[in-house]
Amino acid sequence: MNIMINDLNQRISFSEERTLVDEYGTPYGKEYVEFGSAWAHVSNLHGDEYYSALGLSLEKELKFTIRYRDDISEDTAITFRDNVYNITFIDNIRYRNRFMELRASLRGG
Repeated sequence: MNIMINDLNQRISFSEERTLVDEYGTPYGKEYVEFGSAWAHVSNLHGDEYYSALGLSLEKELKFTIRYRDDISEDTAITFRDNVYNITFIDNIRYRNRFMELRASLRGG
């Protein structure tokens, strides 16, 4: 995969779920807290990727290519164009720590 910097032209943000606790230390809920953003190349799945996703009922899945970050995990949520996506797979492209591909499915979709 040959990525040009000008291909990273869509803004996305990252958030993670945190447990809310009261003054006594008792958990009472959860919230998503934004912790960063990045420029990304966003694309729909196509070809074999698309048909594999259909078999898994993930037809509302996107692929986000970003510069490498070490603070992203499958517990991270992505917000793109007012939609929230759950990361289903992370690929550190060629293990070079330069770019990473995030596959994510639409939350609640």
